[in-house]
Amino acid sequence: MVILEARVLGLPVITTAFSSVGDSVPAEAGIVVPQTVKGVSEGLQAFLDGTVHAKALDTVSYNAEAIRQFDAAIHHRPGGA
Repeated sequence: MVILEARVLGLPVITTAFSSVGDSVPAEAGIVVPQTVKGVSEGLQAFLDGTVHAKALDTVSYNAEAIRQFDAAIHHRPGGA
C-alpha cells in the first residue's frame, strides 16, 4: 500500500523485490533492488544521486483496471470481456 501512496504523491520509489512488485513499480516510477543490505544501500545511493525516477500514479486508470479485474474474477470472464 505504501508504494501506491508514494506514487499518488509523485514520489520516487525504492523497494526490495517481492512477487507482485512489478505491478506496483514500473521502470519509470522507481527502482526495485535485491533484498540485501547492499541492494538497499545501492538503491538509496541512486536516490541521493538523483537517478531514481518518479511518476505519479494515474488513480483513475488504476481504479478502472482494478474494477475491471474484480468484475472479471467474480463473473469468471478471462480478460474481463
